[in-house]
Amino acid sequence: MLNKKDNLIIFVLCLIVISLGVLIILKTSADIRIAKNTNISLNQNTNQVVNQNTNQNQNINQNINTNQQTKITIDGVDVSDWNVYENEEYGYSIKYPKDWNDREFPNTKTGADFTKDNNKIIINTGAGGGTHINDPFDEYIYIAGSGIQNYESLNSVKKIITYSGIKGYRVKWNVSHGSSPDTISSEMVYFESKKQGHRKNTKTIVVKYGSSPTDNLTEIFNIMIKTFDYIK
Repeated sequence: MLNKKDNLIIFVLCLIVISLGVLIILKTSADIRIAKNTNISLNQNTNQVVNQNTNQNQNINQNINTNQQTKITIDGVDVSDWNVYENEEYGYSIKYPKDWNDREFPNTKTGADFTKDNNKIIINTGAGGGTHINDPFDEYIYIAGSGIQNYESLNSVKKIITYSGIKGYRVKWNVSHGSSPDTISSEMVYFESKKQGHRKNTKTIVVKYGSSPTDNLTEIFNIMIKTFDYIK
């Protein structure tokens, strides 16, 4: 039979065991909470990183797609960064090299000169041809130059299609010089005018040389006419 001293020892041991059990339970709970919070933080950080990477990839892909969509190559030349001349009065636009200068006609606003050094290309609207103003455009171009001094008759005509799918006509005219031998004009390109500005009965938009054609100028001319477009 246990005496009082033995009972006290057993009681103390029980308290120690219970205390140790409580401490173990508390520590285990704390570890679980820490691990849970750690996992939540890791998941949150991981999701943030994944989302950031996804957004970055989306932005990169968008930039790549945008660059691919806006790149325009004509006759092997990238014209994506060329300057754009827009004529609001008559509703058309044309690109020209970024190292060239442009000067819109200040009084009429019908077109512009594009120049670099001694090279010049001109775009301008052409007035109507009297009784022929209502002719279909593909017929009108045969008499479009008749109002120009010394232009006697059409020498050649060739249809072209621009980068935007617009139809135009490359033409040359026979030029009379009186007693001197007749010559042939420099090539010019006619596009149909889709908008009437202050110059009434406008039928054509004309791109032509403003200086003597050279190989380099002709190359620029050929590319420029293919960038012609109507302002939407």
